[in-house]
Amino acid sequence: MIIGILICTIGIIPMVLAASTSKMFKGSELSTALFIYMVLIGLWQVMIGILYFKELMDEKWILFIFKLLRFAPTYSVLVVFLLTYTIIKNNPLISEKSIFLK
Repeated sequence: MIIGILICTIGIIPMVLAASTSKMFKGSELSTALFIYMVLIGLWQVMIGILYFKELMDEKWILFIFKLLRFAPTYSVLVVFLLTYTIIKNNPLISEKSIFLK
């Protein structure tokens, strides 16, 4: 159980960083995409931490929460593509010099 608490605590770190980044760079497309990515990564970590709470919760509830939070790693890949698109769109100098993006 203590391992699950520690893993969930580590999962809170990206969420706190996401909130501070969002407040620091208000209205930016990049900060919004970064916020979504960090929250999804935090949920993913909490999802892994839930698996260690076998002593506190019934196995059916653990499996239900695990399946419910399974969207986080799936959608985090899509958000990485959104981050890449936003960076390339907002920095045209990088895309002009690159051989691969022509």
